[in-house]
Amino acid sequence: MADGISRIALIDLHTGPLSAAVKSLTDIDASVTAIHIEADVSKEEQVDQAVATTVEKFGRIDVCLNAAGITGKTAATSDLKNEDYDKVLDINLKGVWYCERAQIRQMLKQELRDLTLVF
Repeated sequence: MADGISRIALIDLHTGPLSAAVKSLTDIDASVTAIHIEADVSKEEQVDQAVATTVEKFGRIDVCLNAAGITGKTAATSDLKNEDYDKVLDINLKGVWYCERAQIRQMLKQELRDLTLVF
């Protein structure tokens, strides 16, 4: 895998597409170990559990990509309800922040790694 990344945790609310992504990753490179974790990133406790599950499986977290996002309900702004807007903010902003914060908290507990890349 690129840059030596061979252990990957994929997290989403819907595990169907994640299962397909895990299969694709392992089909591309059989040395990859990938897992999928069902979690709603707008729920802090589910994010914390997803990070804990990742650490249980792989021992640590070194690299993260937080790309949670939804477009939300399509309607005129004047027709949208607060709940519609709150859902977008809860996932796109708070969800990404919950992930970053939980990952950083985990990384701060870990021993530093040698970051020397071998080419």
